[in-house]
Amino acid sequence: MQDSLYIWGDGSTDSTFSVTASGIYSVVVTDAFGCSATDTVAIQIDLIPVVDLGVDTTLCFGSTYQLTAPAGYPGYLWTTGEVTETIVVNTTGIYDVVVTTPAGCTAVDTVQVTINPRADHFSWSGCDCLFSCYNCARSRYRICLFMYGQMVQLIQPLPLLSVVITVYW
Repeated sequence: MQDSLYIWGDGSTDSTFSVTASGIYSVVVTDAFGCSATDTVAIQIDLIPVVDLGVDTTLCFGSTYQLTAPAGYPGYLWTTGEVTETIVVNTTGIYDVVVTTPAGCTAVDTVQVTINPRADHFSWSGCDCLFSCYNCARSRYRICLFMYGQMVQLIQPLPLLSVVITVYW
Protein backbone atom coordinates (compact mmCIF):
# COMPACT_ATOMS: atom_id res chain seq x y z
CA MET A 1 0.00 0.00 0.00
CA GLN A 2 1.39 3.43 -1.01
CA ASP A 3 1.30 6.65 0.93
CA SER A 4 -0.91 9.50 -0.15
CA LEU A 5 0.30 11.89 -2.84
CA TYR A 6 0.09 15.66 -2.22
CA ILE A 7 0.15 18.28 -4.94
CA TRP A 8 0.08 21.90 -3.78
CA GLY A 9 -0.93 24.84 -5.95
CA ASP A 10 2.71 25.69 -6.66
CA GLY A 11 3.43 22.10 -7.76
CA SER A 12 5.32 21.01 -4.63
CA THR A 13 4.61 17.49 -3.35
CA ASP A 14 5.55 17.49 0.35
CA SER A 15 2.91 16.54 2.89
CA THR A 16 3.37 19.96 4.54
CA PHE A 17 3.48 23.42 3.03
CA SER A 18 5.01 26.53 4.63
CA VAL A 19 3.22 29.79 4.01
CA THR A 20 5.25 33.02 4.01
CA ALA A 21 2.81 35.44 2.36
CA SER A 22 -0.90 36.12 2.31
CA GLY A 23 -2.79 34.33 -0.43
CA ILE A 24 -5.08 31.48 -1.44
CA TYR A 25 -3.52 28.03 -1.13
CA SER A 26 -4.82 24.72 -2.42
CA VAL A 27 -3.80 21.07 -2.24
CA VAL A 28 -4.97 17.91 -4.01
CA VAL A 29 -4.49 14.72 -1.96
CA THR A 30 -4.67 11.31 -3.66
CA ASP A 31 -4.66 8.22 -1.46
CA ALA A 32 -3.29 4.73 -2.21
CA PHE A 33 -6.63 3.69 -3.77
CA GLY A 34 -6.62 6.59 -6.24
CA CYS A 35 -9.27 8.61 -4.45
CA SER A 36 -8.65 12.39 -4.51
CA ALA A 37 -9.83 15.34 -2.49
CA THR A 38 -9.12 19.03 -2.91
CA ASP A 39 -9.03 21.75 -0.30
CA THR A 40 -8.42 25.48 -0.56
CA VAL A 41 -7.71 27.97 2.19
CA ALA A 42 -7.22 31.75 2.24
CA ILE A 43 -4.34 32.84 4.48
CA GLN A 44 -3.97 36.41 5.68
CA ILE A 45 -0.61 37.14 7.26
CA ASP A 46 -0.86 40.24 9.38
CA LEU A 47 2.42 41.99 10.09
CA ILE A 48 3.17 42.97 13.65
CA PRO A 49 2.94 46.76 13.92
CA VAL A 50 6.09 48.76 14.55
CA VAL A 51 5.50 50.92 17.62
CA ASP A 52 8.08 53.53 18.63
CA LEU A 53 7.15 56.12 21.24
CA GLY A 54 10.64 57.65 21.10
CA VAL A 55 13.29 58.08 23.75
CA ASP A 56 12.69 58.76 27.42
CA THR A 57 12.05 62.46 27.97
CA THR A 58 12.54 64.98 30.78
CA LEU A 59 10.53 68.21 30.76
CA CYS A 60 10.16 71.38 32.80
CA PHE A 61 7.50 71.74 35.46
CA GLY A 62 4.12 72.60 33.96
CA SER A 63 4.92 71.07 30.56
CA THR A 64 2.81 68.58 28.68
CA TYR A 65 4.06 65.89 26.31
CA GLN A 66 2.23 64.27 23.41
CA LEU A 67 2.71 60.55 22.84
CA THR A 68 1.64 59.17 19.46
CA ALA A 69 1.32 55.55 18.36
CA PRO A 70 1.47 54.62 14.66
CA ALA A 71 -1.66 55.56 12.70
CA GLY A 72 -4.10 53.26 10.99
CA TYR A 73 -4.75 50.49 13.51
CA PRO A 74 -8.14 49.62 14.99
CA GLY A 75 -6.94 49.16 18.55
CA TYR A 76 -4.92 51.27 20.99
CA LEU A 77 -4.67 50.81 24.75
CA TRP A 78 -2.49 53.09 26.87
CA THR A 79 -1.49 52.54 30.49
CA THR A 80 -3.70 55.53 31.25
CA GLY A 81 -6.71 53.58 29.99
CA GLU A 82 -7.13 55.80 26.94
CA VAL A 83 -7.87 54.07 23.63
CA THR A 84 -6.84 56.78 21.18
CA GLU A 85 -3.86 57.01 18.83
CA THR A 86 -2.46 60.02 20.73
CA ILE A 87 -2.42 61.01 24.38
CA VAL A 88 -1.09 64.07 26.21
CA VAL A 89 0.60 63.57 29.57
CA ASN A 90 1.58 66.07 32.24
CA THR A 91 2.84 63.84 35.05
CA THR A 92 5.96 61.78 35.56
CA GLY A 93 5.42 58.15 34.67
CA ILE A 94 6.16 55.17 32.50
CA TYR A 95 3.69 55.07 29.63
CA ASP A 96 3.09 52.21 27.27
CA VAL A 97 0.71 51.53 24.44
CA VAL A 98 -0.54 48.25 23.02
CA VAL A 99 -1.36 48.56 19.32
CA THR A 100 -3.67 45.90 17.82
CA THR A 101 -4.03 45.04 14.12
CA PRO A 102 -7.30 43.95 12.46
CA ALA A 103 -6.21 40.29 12.81
CA GLY A 104 -5.50 40.68 16.53
CA CYS A 105 -1.69 40.89 16.38
CA THR A 106 -0.27 43.23 19.01
CA ALA A 107 2.89 45.22 19.65
CA VAL A 108 3.91 47.29 22.68
CA ASP A 109 6.30 50.15 23.30
CA THR A 110 7.15 51.96 26.50
CA VAL A 111 8.56 55.40 27.24
CA GLN A 112 9.37 57.18 30.49
CA VAL A 113 8.34 60.81 30.83
CA THR A 114 9.82 62.80 33.69
CA ILE A 115 8.36 66.17 34.62
CA ASN A 116 10.81 68.06 36.83
CA PRO A 117 9.28 69.29 40.07
CA ARG A 118 8.52 72.94 40.52
CA ALA A 119 11.69 74.75 41.52
CA ASP A 120 10.54 76.69 44.54
CA HIS A 121 13.38 76.26 47.02
CA PHE A 122 17.12 76.66 47.10
CA SER A 123 20.08 75.57 49.09
CA TRP A 124 22.20 78.32 50.59
CA SER A 125 24.99 75.89 51.34
CA GLY A 126 25.18 73.93 48.10
CA CYS A 127 23.24 72.68 45.17
CA ASP A 128 20.44 70.39 46.28
CA CYS A 129 17.93 71.38 43.64
CA LEU A 130 17.64 73.32 40.41
CA PHE A 131 19.21 76.45 41.88
CA SER A 132 22.58 77.03 43.45
CA CYS A 133 24.02 79.89 45.42
CA TYR A 134 27.59 81.10 45.02
CA ASN A 135 29.38 83.07 47.75
CA CYS A 136 26.11 83.83 49.46
CA ALA A 137 26.40 82.19 52.87
CA ARG A 138 27.28 85.07 55.22
CA SER A 139 28.40 87.20 52.33
CA ARG A 140 27.05 90.30 50.65
CA TYR A 141 28.93 90.23 47.38
CA ARG A 142 27.16 88.22 44.75
CA ILE A 143 24.51 85.63 44.08
CA CYS A 144 24.28 83.60 40.92
CA LEU A 145 20.99 81.91 40.24
CA PHE A 146 21.08 78.79 38.09
CA MET A 147 18.06 77.20 36.47
CA TYR A 148 18.60 73.85 34.77
CA GLY A 149 22.35 74.48 34.65
CA GLN A 150 22.15 77.93 33.04
CA MET A 151 22.92 81.19 34.85
CA VAL A 152 19.75 83.25 34.96
CA GLN A 153 20.71 86.27 37.03
CA LEU A 154 23.83 87.74 38.61
CA ILE A 155 23.30 90.28 41.38
CA GLN A 156 26.27 92.22 42.71
CA PRO A 157 26.81 93.82 45.21
CA LEU A 158 23.96 93.36 47.64
CA PRO A 159 23.24 95.11 50.90
CA LEU A 160 23.86 92.90 53.90
CA LEU A 161 20.95 90.54 54.67
CA SER A 162 19.10 91.47 51.52
CA VAL A 163 18.62 88.99 48.68
CA VAL A 164 16.74 89.59 45.45
CA ILE A 165 16.10 86.61 43.20
CA THR A 166 13.77 86.61 40.23
CA VAL A 167 12.69 83.35 38.61
CA TYR A 168 10.45 83.09 35.56
CA TRP A 169 8.88 79.82 34.40
